[in-house]
Amino acid sequence: MNGKEVLTANEYRMIETIATGRSDKEAACYLNKAYSTFKNTKNKIFDKLGIPHNTSALVAWYYCIKNGAQLPELSAHGMQKELWLELFYWLLFRMK
Repeated sequence: MNGKEVLTANEYRMIETIATGRSDKEAACYLNKAYSTFKNTKNKIFDKLGIPHNTSALVAWYYCIKNGAQLPELSAHGMQKELWLELFYWLLFRMK
């Protein structure tokens, strides 16, 4: 399980919108959501996926999933920092 299965269609759409480079305020407006609702949902997404609460980690997760990376099982404590560094490097080399 890579985490995508635990997300609703709306949550995944939020991630896609964030991954385009929009700020949180721009993404909330684009999705017709109140900014506070958007932020709350984004925090729930971080918790569901078990990733660090920062946009870079969320975007890295999205592009890894989109490009077919096989992510390890998510633990109850989320992914470790070292794994995220590996994912970022994977993305860098994959996108060249």
